[in-house]
Amino acid sequence: PFDEFRKVFHGRVTSIGHVVAIMSPWTGPEYLKRVWCIFELFTASIMEDCKITIEMPEREREDFISGLVAMDRNFDHINKLFGVLSSTDVEKAEASVPSDRDNILDIVKTETGGYDQFNITINQLIQTWVMQLIKDAAQSRLEDVVDGEC
Repeated sequence: PFDEFRKVFHGRVTSIGHVVAIMSPWTGPEYLKRVWCIFELFTASIMEDCKITIEMPEREREDFISGLVAMDRNFDHINKLFGVLSSTDVEKAEASVPSDRDNILDIVKTETGGYDQFNITINQLIQTWVMQLIKDAAQSRLEDVVDGEC
């Protein structure tokens, strides 16, 4: 049954061609704590024609950005940020069906270069997204200054 489910899962990711990952709360996204979600993100990352969109709810984005603005006074924020950027650990991820978790971990260990390489791949995706989020926020603030809104 798991092999069949895996084929269906891979087929759906392939046919849809777009994975959306929601990062909430930004300080410890639930998405990155679920083994199926992490595996979905990894699967999409190694497919040529699959788009990955990483998003966070507006209130989370505002909290994240306001913390960046105040970062010089708030080292707790930067510690949380660095924690999120490097904390994905597939071996600690959970699944509602324990055998799914075991099967996915076996796939990760034997077919993806191992746990460390898998985690690095996911963490790099998150790091790239965070850097884009920061660039977008900086650009928006710059535009506000140019427009005289600040």
